[in-house]
Amino acid sequence: MRPKKNGFTTLELVSGVSVLSLISLVLVQSLLTTRTVWESSYTHAWLHTEATRAANMMVKYIREGDPSSPIGITIDNDGKHITFAIPKEYNGTTVTEWRQVEFSFDDQTGELSKTIDGGPQTEVIGRLISNCQFQQVSDRIHIALTTQTQTAGNRALSISLASQVTMRN
Repeated sequence: MRPKKNGFTTLELVSGVSVLSLISLVLVQSLLTTRTVWESSYTHAWLHTEATRAANMMVKYIREGDPSSPIGITIDNDGKHITFAIPKEYNGTTVTEWRQVEFSFDDQTGELSKTIDGGPQTEVIGRLISNCQFQQVSDRIHIALTTQTQTAGNRALSISLASQVTMRN
């Protein structure tokens, strides 16, 4: 009988390296998948927040609008720009002064902006907007808003929100 050698045979070494390689491959793939899912979830939540913030801002102003104001409600033919008035000052129950509010969507920049009284300051209320449509039905304004972006993994993510706002006044 031969004495037993201390050490590994080539077969044992190759088997061990193969098993470790498979385990490493599974771990790396699982980490990459987890990263992709996390990134998509984070981007999705961020887009939803951006769309919701812009929609809430518009709803807040449109609710205060009055279709019977001197300027009424104007929506461009392409539905990307709305102008209306909200009460600024009252004399008892009568509105004595109006404030003009404009929301407009720029296809080129993907920005949704708000302008008050045609002033020089325009506030951007939404970015990464791929589409925004306004439509008037009676005293209701329908808003369709879509935000979109690409993830680092080159996946396109988009969020669409639709709101129907009834003017109070």
